[in-house]
Amino acid sequence: MAVNISVFDLANYPSNPKTVTVDITELVPYGNSGEDTWVVSAVTTATASGGATIQRMYISDVKFGWARSSGLAVSPYSVTALSRHLKVAIDEDIGSALEIALDVGALSLGGDAIAKDIQAKLNDAASAGGSKVRNLSYLNAVCNYYNGQFEIISGTSSDIYTGSYRSSVAVADGTTTTGMAAKLGFDIPFTSEGIASTQVRQTSLASEYVSGTALTVTSAGIVTTGDCIGISDGTNTEYRGVENALGAAVTLASGMDNGYAAGSLVQVLELQDPSGEPPPAYTKIDDILKFAISSILNQIDFSR
Repeated sequence: MAVNISVFDLANYPSNPKTVTVDITELVPYGNSGEDTWVVSAVTTATASGGATIQRMYISDVKFGWARSSGLAVSPYSVTALSRHLKVAIDEDIGSALEIALDVGALSLGGDAIAKDIQAKLNDAASAGGSKVRNLSYLNAVCNYYNGQFEIISGTSSDIYTGSYRSSVAVADGTTTTGMAAKLGFDIPFTSEGIASTQVRQTSLASEYVSGTALTVTSAGIVTTGDCIGISDGTNTEYRGVENALGAAVTLASGMDNGYAAGSLVQVLELQDPSGEPPPAYTKIDDILKFAISSILNQIDFSR
């Protein structure tokens, strides 16, 4: 059943509503071996700038790439004429990134204000005359701030987080002036692309561990010098630094408290354990439908 949503530009054209129709549609996508699938559809009869037709949007995948700051840089944030630039690459390599200049504030700004400014700059770049004109990845991009972390979400979805047709976000320092990446916590980011690209390295104990710092693993080269490893037999679990690794022979920085039988799990720890796919940016049907509406709304020319 189709649902008609009235949308407004309350600030500039409050008396000129437009309609976006959202529906669930069954179709056969290209490359789907003739099999039909259900997708979210959004369409409007309103037009874009210059009277251009706005293409119907279909959402069949909900992998929206994202980048989150570390949360180590805390509010308020100082934005000055000498420190205000960021590079943001959405669904493309950092070399093609958009460089944005945040608004300078007389006083330090809270995270919500910075996030609103980042989103406005990303969206504006895809508007008429912008450097990313009609690029939906930027036009529909969202920037949030909560629990001390900034999150930038791609404006388009994909079925992959890595590769040529990925949905992804990458953030780096700007080059025009001293960048803002470290000030906002993007010098140590978490990204959907980075997590999806990281493979868990794991092996097992080749022989029983009783005591001391030496142990032997089944697969040579999985554990390397400087790693931190976790060892578990299903009952006990311990974590130790690796002082030296040569082939399958591993020397720990300190001995473990328990003994472990051959076959016990040995896993190399990462900053964020990618035991599954990166968590999606949108997790509710309500969020997906709102995204579909916003994607169409962002392209409407309310002056017509």
